[in-house]
Amino acid sequence: ALDSRAQLAASAAAALSALGAAALPAVAASGPDNPLAHGTLAGFDTGDLQNVFEKGAFGGLLVTTILAWWRGTVGGAKAATEEGRPWSFWGLGASSLSIALLLSNRWYESGHFPLSNMYESLMFLAWGITAVCIFYMNAELTAAPSGEKRDTQTSDIAAICASPVSLGIVAFAILKLPKELQKASSLVPALQSDWLVMHVSVVMLSYATLMFGSVLCMAVLALSQPKDSPVTALRE
Repeated sequence: ALDSRAQLAASAAAALSALGAAALPAVAASGPDNPLAHGTLAGFDTGDLQNVFEKGAFGGLLVTTILAWWRGTVGGAKAATEEGRPWSFWGLGASSLSIALLLSNRWYESGHFPLSNMYESLMFLAWGITAVCIFYMNAELTAAPSGEKRDTQTSDIAAICASPVSLGIVAFAILKLPKELQKASSLVPALQSDWLVMHVSVVMLSYATLMFGSVLCMAVLALSQPKDSPVTALRE
């Protein structure tokens, strides 16, 4: 009886060992090699679309910064006679759209909201600043009377402030961060929650709004100078 039980136990152990050996390839395939496996540190490249959207965001913000500063300084006199929205407004719109498409592509590829690492957080912050600036400029330009002088509006100052800040954030995320930190990765267990979409996104938008308002207030205070100041003479 003991020999039969021992043989039965040995047979069961052998069957379990064979089953475990057969299951190892499937476990390995769903583990670190699978970038969508939750809780792993695997990363994956998002393809050529990310490079296209990165170049669009960086180039758009660079051109917008140049246009905004030209309009606010040496081109201020010519801008006073122009009607409609300035080119810096449309440049910010194109840059914001590029960042939004970049984040949407990463959301589609990774399967989770793109706020899981520093690269995605910085790009989301830059998108928030551009979106808040566009909203502010649109409200300012819509509410302003048609005959009002351009130098009495703060929409140009908003573009002057927001465009270089967003450009610096995007440049740091693209050029300074290591490529390993730029790759999308699966979520760790602590972030596998719906609060990632609700809480973290609201917090990042709050940071963007606070940063935009702070920079705009500092710029308005710096430009509140007498008529004979060099800055006023340069703008006129």
